[in-house]
Amino acid sequence: MPGEGGVVQRSSGRALSITGVVLAFLISPVGLIISIVAMVKARRSGTGNGLALAGIIVGLLGTAILVVGAFVVMSLVPNFIELTEQCQGLASGAPVEVNGAKVQCP
Repeated sequence: MPGEGGVVQRSSGRALSITGVVLAFLISPVGLIISIVAMVKARRSGTGNGLALAGIIVGLLGTAILVVGAFVVMSLVPNFIELTEQCQGLASGAPVEVNGAKVQCP
């Protein structure tokens, strides 16, 4: 029956929107993708897409934070490697210089 198909389409789109929002908080890139799919389904079915839009926004912000965090961590790795190389064989608390900054060995 045509009416039943529309109801299933709407409820599955709504469920997809909710899933996208929840995953956007937990696993941002996955939530972003699912929210985009939910937004497309909502537009095709002519239903509200507020949750899908919220999932997209939260997913974008979360993904951006993950990317920036990854770059920060990657930029710090060489400093940690240099510190461990200079502290090798030294006592804990021994002063060493890493990139012009004096630090103590862990």
